[in-house]
Amino acid sequence: MNRKILVVTICVFLLLSGILVRAGGEAINGRKSVGENRDSVDDFNGTINIVDNPYSDIDWDTINSYKSAFHVHTTESDGLSTVEERIDEHKECGFDVLSITDHDTRQIPNPTWPWSDFNTTLEEDWVEEYNDMEQSAFYSELGENGMLAIKGNEISGSAHIGSYYNDAGWDSTILSRVIYSLRNRLPLPHQQTIPHRKIFPAEDKTLQYIDENDGISQYFHPSIYDRSSEFYIDFFDEYDSALGYEIFSSDDGETLRYGEVRDLWDDLLSEYAPDGRQIYGWANTDVHESGSEEVNGAFQLVLAENHSEPGQIRKSIEKGRMFWVANLATYETNERIGVEVDEIKTETEDALIEVNVTGKYEKFAWIYDGDVIAEGPELTEGDIASADAEYARFEVHETNTEAVAQGNNIEGENALGSQAFYFMDEDNYEEETGKNDLPGLTITPLFLSIVIAVAIYMKRYNF
Repeated sequence: MNRKILVVTICVFLLLSGILVRAGGEAINGRKSVGENRDSVDDFNGTINIVDNPYSDIDWDTINSYKSAFHVHTTESDGLSTVEERIDEHKECGFDVLSITDHDTRQIPNPTWPWSDFNTTLEEDWVEEYNDMEQSAFYSELGENGMLAIKGNEISGSAHIGSYYNDAGWDSTILSRVIYSLRNRLPLPHQQTIPHRKIFPAEDKTLQYIDENDGISQYFHPSIYDRSSEFYIDFFDEYDSALGYEIFSSDDGETLRYGEVRDLWDDLLSEYAPDGRQIYGWANTDVHESGSEEVNGAFQLVLAENHSEPGQIRKSIEKGRMFWVANLATYETNERIGVEVDEIKTETEDALIEVNVTGKYEKFAWIYDGDVIAEGPELTEGDIASADAEYARFEVHETNTEAVAQGNNIEGENALGSQAFYFMDEDNYEEETGKNDLPGLTITPLFLSIVIAVAIYMKRYNF
């Protein structure tokens, strides 16, 4: 009798274990990683799920947005303000984070680091090191909240790359740089192709170095290179440290240039969503002229609890906790765009994503593949299903502009935009995983073998 009770107990345990394992779901194998942003799809419920949300796990009660500049020039390359003047200009405009990215063409990898070499009165509160080299520093004396300095440059031996937190730059591949320079001066088709990488390897060498030395990077002004999305995909597939590229630039003052680059951004997002990596969009000034009014036309808002804590800003950048900002209507007054995002909520009673915004705006657009799929701060499952969208990003414009999702330049206005949210519905979930993850019982080979063995045992001993 005791043996009967034992065997029955074992069978019940095995049965419950099988159900629990199946109901809990199984990890998806063979997926491209998107890092820590990827929400679990193990609890897939048969509806549209957000599978990549750059703004997940944010405590909106304690988070702060830090005004940041990542593409800036001084007299150490081709800018017209000295390093000290450029720092003061950003201080006057309320910047919290600044990376000076002078060109590396003087055979110096980082021509403007450290800042104290150019302003001997500056004193760092702390200096952060990676690979035994200084990579960032904090100056509480700069501005109301202090300013975080990030080591950076614009690597210019190939397509221009903004490089941060490492010492990539001018290296021994001078021949490839000379060839690249001559090639751009020859009457050859400007469209760059994959074989171009084998002939002009400086770009690969740069990105590989950044990868191997724990740096991060973005592509600057990509539209001038006339590259297809396939060309960039080849690089983004290979180098994890390449986080994205400059979707806007305002260095001519009143126009946020390169509107067509947003179309390229959407092409890349369409390629990678919903199960691939993220491609982050950046708004920069690429400032060369002098004057505080020149540095305020575009910037990133990086979300972190405290930019004066080492590592927080970098972590937020890597997770895509950023908004890009066009600040063209108020750039001359040193003011900041009047629209701010207070909170992003998901899976609310009324919407899949709901954005709480402070400030007056005329247009709130959700964009997929270059088209507006919904308007207003709420995005529903119906909006996504109607557009068959695998991602969406939003743009909030202070004026009702035709530039939204049209690939046009933004003229003289203010706008704020998000990074992309990736979605997965039941159909493409099954396509990607080869199964339906609804609760049920999976009879695995091991489970089945144990059940058969127990049955044979019971028959032999006449249970």
